[in-house]
Amino acid sequence: ELRSEMTEDNSIVITPEMEKASLNDVGHDLIIFLAICVVVAPMSSALGISPVLLYLLFGLITGPHGLGILRGNEEVGFELGDFGILFLLFVEGLNLSPERLRELGSFFSLGATQLLFSVGAIFFGLFLGGPLLFQVVSNPNVPIDPLLVQLLEQPVVAFAIAA
Repeated sequence: ELRSEMTEDNSIVITPEMEKASLNDVGHDLIIFLAICVVVAPMSSALGISPVLLYLLFGLITGPHGLGILRGNEEVGFELGDFGILFLLFVEGLNLSPERLRELGSFFSLGATQLLFSVGAIFFGLFLGGPLLFQVVSNPNVPIDPLLVQLLEQPVVAFAIAA
């Protein structure tokens, strides 16, 4: 049974068992993260600097190498990272206008061309250079890591790694 205690000044003391039952590590860190977000936005406006710098500063202060307020493990970091990406996309969406979207659309053909040339160069480089690489690897005088030889003996695995 979880029971809270009352102090002499009628404030409620939350026991560690109650805190653990009410908030797990993700919930605790999420509340701290959202509280920091509430503080950073007006503070960055008042100081006239980018909120990203303040987020980095607060991250250093509250993280495991600072005060250790955020107590979660790597899983919590990934969850908070997802929220960070969502906030970043939301802010970028606020700054995006239809005119700006049309301007960015004009670079699509350039990006698609670069992607096609890069994929083609890598594919044909491996396609044409693969047999030469196999000759070098199969030469017993050349010291090669056994793991690399094992990968080259399994072309499906080698292709999956290359992809």
